[in-house]
Amino acid sequence: MWINHQQPFIYAKMIRYSKIAKSNRIMTEDCLRESGYMLPQSDQVRSLIASLLENADEDFPREEAEKLLDKL
Repeated sequence: MWINHQQPFIYAKMIRYSKIAKSNRIMTEDCLRESGYMLPQSDQVRSLIASLLENADEDFPREEAEKLLDKL
């Protein structure tokens, strides 16, 4: 079986990038929470959901977002 000599290096980079991605996600959630986007009844949330609906692609859960917007 042939093994690429860079395989451990690539694996280490993948692990590092996945940790960075997780850290970025957590930091983004914290920033959104602090700016009011995590408060369900805030105006920022309503405008965010409305803008997501306007720019939604075919994979976006449009029906659920519309139901959520109606409940707010």
